[in-house]
Amino acid sequence: EAVRAALKEAEAGMERERVGFREHISAVSAQLRESEGETRLLRKQSALLKEQLRESEMYKERTQIADNVEYVKNIVVKYLETNDKAVLPALQQALKAPPPPTTT
Repeated sequence: EAVRAALKEAEAGMERERVGFREHISAVSAQLRESEGETRLLRKQSALLKEQLRESEMYKERTQIADNVEYVKNIVVKYLETNDKAVLPALQQALKAPPPPTTT
C-alpha cells in the first residue's frame, strides 16, 4: 500500500511538472510570437529609414548641383562681361574638367 501511495505521489509530481512545462512552453511561444512581430516591425522601419536616407542623399546631390550651376553661371557671366581669362581656372574647377594640355 505504501508503494502505491508513493507511486501515486510520483505520478502527481510528474503531472505537475508536465503542467509547468506546458505553461513554460506556452509563455516562451508567446514571447517568440511577440519577438517575431517586433522583428517584422523593425525591418519595415529599417526599410523606411533607408528609403528616407536615399531620398535625402538625392536631395543633397540635387542641391549641390543647383548650387554648382549657379556658380558656373556667375563665372560665365563674369567672363562674358570682362573677357578676363583669369576666371577660366575657376570655371574649369567648377566643371571638374581636366586641365588643358600644355605645349612644351
